[in-house]
Amino acid sequence: MQNHMSLNDSFPVVGIGVSDVGKKAFKAFFENMPDDCGMAFVIVGCHEMTVQILQEYTSMPVLVVKDDMKMMPNHVFICPKDKDTGVVRGNFYLREPLSNPRKPLDYFFSTLAYDQGENAICIILSGISHDGALGLKEIKAQFGMVMVQDGGLACADSVGSASVWELADFILPIEKMGDQLLLHCKWLQRRASRNMNEKLSKNSEILKRVLFIIQMHNSHDFSLYKKGTIYRRIESRMRVCHIQDIEEYVRYLQRNASEVETLFKAILINVTRFFRDSEAFEVLENQVIPDLLADKPEGYNLRIWIPGCSSGEEVYSLAIIIQECMYKARKNMTLQIFATDIDEDAVLTARTGLYPLSIAEDIHPERLNRFFKQEENRYRISKEIRETIIFASHDLIKDPPFIKVDMISCRNLLIYFENSLQKRLSNLFHFSILPNGILFLGPSESFGSNTNLYTVLNSKWKLYKRRDVISKLWANFLPNSSIITAAKARADFTSIVGSEKSGMINSIEKMLLENYTPPCFIVNEKGDIIYINGRSRKYFELATGEVSLNIATMVKEEMRYSLRAVLRQAAKTKEEITIEGVRVIINEEQVTLNFGVRPIEEPGTLQGLILVIFEEVYALPIDTPLSNIGDGSSNAVTRIDELENELKSTKVQLFRTIEEIELSYMETAAANEELHSANEELQSSNEEMETSREEMQSLYEEVVTVNNELQAKLNELAHSNDDMTNLLNSTEIAFIFLDSNLNIMRFTPLVPRLVNIIPSDVGRPLAHLVTKLRKTDIVCEAQRVLETYGPIEKEVETLDGVWYLMRLTPYRTSENTVAGVVVSFVNISKLKALNLLNIELTDRRDYAFSIIEAIGFPLLVLDGDFRVLTANLDFYRVFQVTPLETEGTLLSQLSEGRWNTRELEEKLTTIIAEGISFRSFLLDYEFPGVGYKKIYLDAHRINSKKPSADLILVIFKTEN
Repeated sequence: MQNHMSLNDSFPVVGIGVSDVGKKAFKAFFENMPDDCGMAFVIVGCHEMTVQILQEYTSMPVLVVKDDMKMMPNHVFICPKDKDTGVVRGNFYLREPLSNPRKPLDYFFSTLAYDQGENAICIILSGISHDGALGLKEIKAQFGMVMVQDGGLACADSVGSASVWELADFILPIEKMGDQLLLHCKWLQRRASRNMNEKLSKNSEILKRVLFIIQMHNSHDFSLYKKGTIYRRIESRMRVCHIQDIEEYVRYLQRNASEVETLFKAILINVTRFFRDSEAFEVLENQVIPDLLADKPEGYNLRIWIPGCSSGEEVYSLAIIIQECMYKARKNMTLQIFATDIDEDAVLTARTGLYPLSIAEDIHPERLNRFFKQEENRYRISKEIRETIIFASHDLIKDPPFIKVDMISCRNLLIYFENSLQKRLSNLFHFSILPNGILFLGPSESFGSNTNLYTVLNSKWKLYKRRDVISKLWANFLPNSSIITAAKARADFTSIVGSEKSGMINSIEKMLLENYTPPCFIVNEKGDIIYINGRSRKYFELATGEVSLNIATMVKEEMRYSLRAVLRQAAKTKEEITIEGVRVIINEEQVTLNFGVRPIEEPGTLQGLILVIFEEVYALPIDTPLSNIGDGSSNAVTRIDELENELKSTKVQLFRTIEEIELSYMETAAANEELHSANEELQSSNEEMETSREEMQSLYEEVVTVNNELQAKLNELAHSNDDMTNLLNSTEIAFIFLDSNLNIMRFTPLVPRLVNIIPSDVGRPLAHLVTKLRKTDIVCEAQRVLETYGPIEKEVETLDGVWYLMRLTPYRTSENTVAGVVVSFVNISKLKALNLLNIELTDRRDYAFSIIEAIGFPLLVLDGDFRVLTANLDFYRVFQVTPLETEGTLLSQLSEGRWNTRELEEKLTTIIAEGISFRSFLLDYEFPGVGYKKIYLDAHRINSKKPSADLILVIFKTEN
C-alpha cells in the first residue's frame, strides 16, 4: 500500500496532549487510524502509556522519544514524563523542566508551532488545567489546527478550558477525530501543490472581495495587511467549514455574518503574555525608562501609547516596570497609558484585568504579590496599576493618533503589515512621540529606510529614540481629519509619494520628450523644482545659507529677478511669457539666454505646474567697441539691434515691475481693510469666548462637584460590594443569582461543589451547565419561582452523597419587582447524620424496652441517685403503683418508704462505687394494697461511657 506522503516531503505532526487519559481513549483514537496515514503522532502530558500497551492498538512503530531523535511519518512517539520535549528542525529536543509547576504541553506545542508551522496539529483528549492554553495560541498563530475531544474538558480548570474551547477548530468525539485528521492531511497536500505567490496572483480579485466583505461588516480595512497572512487565515477557515473553492467561501461569507466575524477574529489572533521577551523588559527597566525619567520635572504627566494592546498583558507589564522605575527614581509623577486595539473583545478582556493562575510562571513572585490580587482561581491586576491605563477600541490605520506621548510600544503588530503601511506608521509614530521619546517594537520588526527618523538604542530588542527631525509624510495617509485635510490642501507638491508620484514623473518625461530638448525645469507656483531635464548645472549657483530647491534662488544672480517676476506673472495670468537677451557670465564667458515660462494645463496630473526653458542664443559681447565691429553695415546693424532689444526688454521688465508694485499696493490696501474687519470680528469673538469661558468655568466646577459625588458613591459601592463579597464567602452557603431569563448573574465560591461552573459562565443560561445533584432540576424549580413568586425549599443530594437544603426565592429589586431568582444551598449533612443517629438510638431504646417487658419479674432501672428511670409492667402490677408516681421518684420514697432501708442503700452504693452485684437480698414488708410480701432482690450495674451516668438494674422476685 502506498503512503499518503513520502518521507522526503513535509508531513503533519500531531501532538496529543493528555491528562490522566485511560487506555480506552487511545484505543478509540488509533483503531480508526490507517498505518500509512502519513502523519507523525507525539503523545505528551500526564499518562501511563508504554510502548507495549500502545503497540497493541496500532501497527505503526511506537518509540520513546530520545534527545535529537528525528520525527518520521507513520510513527507514534511517547514523550518521557520527567523531561520537557521540544521540536527543533524536525528533531526532538529534551530538556530538564524549568518551571514549577511544569508546563510540558505549552513548551511542546510552542516549539512545534514555530518548527512545523501549518503542519502542526494539536489534539486535546482531556482537561489540561493551566497547561496547554498558551501553546495552543502559538499553534493557531502559526496557522496550525486545533482539535478538542467533545466533553473532554468538563472537569478541566476553568480558565484553561475556556481558552481551549475558543481556540478549537473542531470539537469531536475521539472516534471521529481520525477521519477529520485524514481530511486535513489531504487538504495540506492540495495546498502544498501551489505556492502562495501563485494563489495570490490567481485569486487577487477574490481576496479583495473578501476584504471588502469584512470592511462592510465592521468598517475595518485589511487591504494593507500582508496578503499571504490573510490568505492563510482564509484557507484555515475554509478547512474548518469544509469548503474547497474560495469563490464558494466568498458566497458563504455573504450569507453568514457570523462567519465574517469568525474570520475577522482569526486574522486578529492574539498571542501575548506578561513580560514577553523578558530580556527586552530588563533593558527597559535598567536603561531606557530611567533615562526617559531623568530629565522630567516633578509632577510631570508621563504619557504612553500602546497600539495593538491585545488582551492587556504587555500593557500591564510596561505599567508595572514604569511604576517601579518611578519609585526607584523617587519621582513624583503621574502615569497615563493609552492602550488600544482593533479587537473589542480583547480590549474588554484587558479592561477586566483578570488572568489565569498560570501567569505566575511569567511574573516574579514579588511583583505578583504587590501588583496582583488572587480571586478564586484567577489573578486580578491591582487598582494602583489599573487606574493608570485607559483601554479603547482604535484602528491604527484610519483613526487619528494619540499625540504628544513620551513613548510608544507597538510590538509584534507591524509584522502583519505591508512595507508601505510600515513606512507610513514610522512617520505617524514620529509625529506622535515627543522629542527624545521612545519607540519600542517587536524583535522581528523594523522600519528599514525610515530609521533616519530615530536613533537606535538597542538593535536586538528594537528600541529607538525619536530624532528631532522634520517628517512631512505623516499627513498623507491619515483620513477623516479636517486638520489633516487642510494640511494636505496647503502641502507642497514635493510631498507627493508612492504611485501617484511615479505617474506624475512618467507624464513629465513623456511631455518633455515630445515637445522640448533644451534644458528645462518643472516647478510649482512657488518656484520649487519638481523635475530637471537636460544639462542645467551651468545655470545654477548655490546661495549661502539654508538649502532651498526654489529655482529663483538657485539660478545665476543675473537671472534671479527676471525669473522670479515672470514666474509670478505666469502663475497669475496662466499665459506663456518669454524673456529674451538675458546676459549671464558662465565659466568666465558671457552667454546670452532666452528663457520661457509656460503654465501646464495637460495632462491632469501636472495641472498647476510651470515649465521653465533655458535656450542659449548667439550675440556679441556687450563690451565690444563699435569701432571693432568693422565697416560692414550688417554687423553694425546687428549690434544696434541687440542693444535696442536689450533696452526694450529692460523697459518691459520695468513696466511689469511697476504694475506688480501697484497691484501689490492695492492688494495690500484691500488686505489691510480685511484685516481691520477681521480684527473687529476677533474682538467680538474674544468677548463671546470670554463669556463662554466663564460659563465653561462654571460648568467645569459643576462637573468637578458631580465627579466628586460620583467618586464618593463609587467608593461607597466598592465598599458595599466588598462587604457583600465577604458576607457571602463567610456564610458557608452557596448562592447563585439568576436574572429573569435564568442567566447567571453571580455566584459564590462554594457553588462549583454543586454545579460545573467557571467564572466565564457569568451571563450564560444555567440550563447550559451540568449539575452534581441527584434527580434535581434547578432550572425547572427556578421557573416555578418566577411563575408563582413563592419560595421553594427542597433537600437535595450530590453525587458524592452530601446533603444540602436548596432554597429558591424571588430576586426582588428596590422597586419590589421580581428580576430573577436567588438559589441557595445550605449543607445539612451533619443534621442528616444526627437524624439518622436519633432514629438509631430510638430503635435501640425500643429494643431495650421490649427486652425489659419480656422479663417475667418486676424490674426497675435506677440512676446514680437511686431515682427510678423506668419500670416494667410486672412491677406496676405486683406493687399496685402507677408510672406517674413511680418514674422520677427516689427508690426510698416508693410504696410509702418501704424500700428505705440502710442495708439496701449500702448495697446499691457499693454497686455504683465498685460495680459489685448482689443477688437474693431479702426484704419482707407489708405493702399497701398488696399485703405482706417476702421479696428477693437482684441488682446489677449498667456501665456507661461516663462513670457518672452508670445505671442500676434491680430485679424483684417474690415468694408465692
